[in-house]
Amino acid sequence: MAAPNRGLGRGLEALLGPRREATASSNQLQDLPLDLLQPGRFQPRQAVDPEGIGELQLEFERLRKKLEREGLFDQSRKRPLPEFPRRIGVVTSESGAVWHDIQTVVGRR
Repeated sequence: MAAPNRGLGRGLEALLGPRREATASSNQLQDLPLDLLQPGRFQPRQAVDPEGIGELQLEFERLRKKLEREGLFDQSRKRPLPEFPRRIGVVTSESGAVWHDIQTVVGRR
């Protein structure tokens, strides 16, 4: 028995409500006011940031500026990479695709 076609669900309809009838200009991009976007039952986001910048991005920028003021990004602190490194570090899960890819490439060379 074939699995049911689950498709993509309702997509933006879940946020914007039922689909409206197509108009002559429906093939063009349209700007929508943010107040039209309301979270649906399955939508985890409860608010839409009108600036487009999330809190995590703002925190990252604050940290980057702080470290920059401390001089941690100065050219004088940077060391050249060796042409042939003797050792590398990989941070990933043991079963991750990255680890498998690295082993495959190193094995070919």
